[in-house]
Amino acid sequence: MKHLYFDEAGFTGNNLLDNAQPYFCYLGIDSSENIENEFLNIKQYYRYSDEEIKGRNLSRTHNGQELIKTLWEKFANRTKYVVHDKKYSLAAKLFEYTYEPVFSDINTLLYKSGFHLFITLFLYVNFRTSDKTAESMFNSFVNFIHNKDKSASILNFTGNKPDKNNPMRCFYDFCKNNIQKIENEIDFSTPIEKWLLDLTDTSLYSLLIAFAEKSNEELYVFCDESKPLLSCGDFINNFIGDKRILYNDLLGKRIRFNFNLAKPIEFKNSKNCLSIQLTDCLVSSIYYAMLHENEVFSKKIFQLSDISFDGEHSILPVANNNAFSDNETSLNLQLLQELSRKTTLEKKYETIRRYSFMMMQLKYWERKES
Repeated sequence: MKHLYFDEAGFTGNNLLDNAQPYFCYLGIDSSENIENEFLNIKQYYRYSDEEIKGRNLSRTHNGQELIKTLWEKFANRTKYVVHDKKYSLAAKLFEYTYEPVFSDINTLLYKSGFHLFITLFLYVNFRTSDKTAESMFNSFVNFIHNKDKSASILNFTGNKPDKNNPMRCFYDFCKNNIQKIENEIDFSTPIEKWLLDLTDTSLYSLLIAFAEKSNEELYVFCDESKPLLSCGDFINNFIGDKRILYNDLLGKRIRFNFNLAKPIEFKNSKNCLSIQLTDCLVSSIYYAMLHENEVFSKKIFQLSDISFDGEHSILPVANNNAFSDNETSLNLQLLQELSRKTTLEKKYETIRRYSFMMMQLKYWERKES
């Protein structure tokens, strides 16, 4: 059995546009009484005798940085974490709540062809380059979620109508032409929709999958007190006593999607739990390193924590910056334009199938030539 403790850094709930906190980090550690005793000894060695130490303060002092480096040297092999770029995550959410519901019957074709990654990167790049239309869309979507007002038109989250020469016009027109299906996707009456943009529950789920690996070993899960998990934790608790080892084939990958939770998530206060304090120290150092990536200390933290980083489940644009060749980009732009036209759903399905086949052929020949 594993006793897993989790904590976060950079939490802003549904607000993924907070410029002061651009990242969300979530980290878990397989801990025990022996690990806690080691942690206590390290604290005492570095003269931290307080009942509770806060991770966000440690990375700002030389002594605190030395303590953090020691913790990573000792416990990296027992730790896993994810990092999300909040604005890129928001762009991914926009795809999820616009294109996916419209093409729910054949959305696997969009994923197989990489169109979801293209749209996410397309929206994100336009936002980061201060395109006013993209800014309007991002802000409008966030406000729409915050207000939780389904009686308002879904077009409220697409912002101002772009000029016809603006590439964002295709996205706007797509939403306008498929307003009914997109509206039906969002149901603010459920606990999950209440925290629609928050990244806590998906991060915890991903890390539990990572800790489970290929085993049905029992997992005891302890989390720092979290409003989103208190509201949406039932999803995780559905896996209590699930001793199966189940996989899905997704985009050519065999992916585990369940784990054996021993009992419901238990919430702990860091003041009274050494393992949560330890988790807080580690996750806060990752968050600090993301904000100050060029500092010597930050580079050391990335080096020490490399084996703990779950890049597969992290949502970061750097993973897809060079994902598309010029030919793939051109083909995706053509599909973006075609789907924005006001035609029947059947014709759109036919278009997706045709472009998906063309994309697969293109990727095949590009791999062959390389």
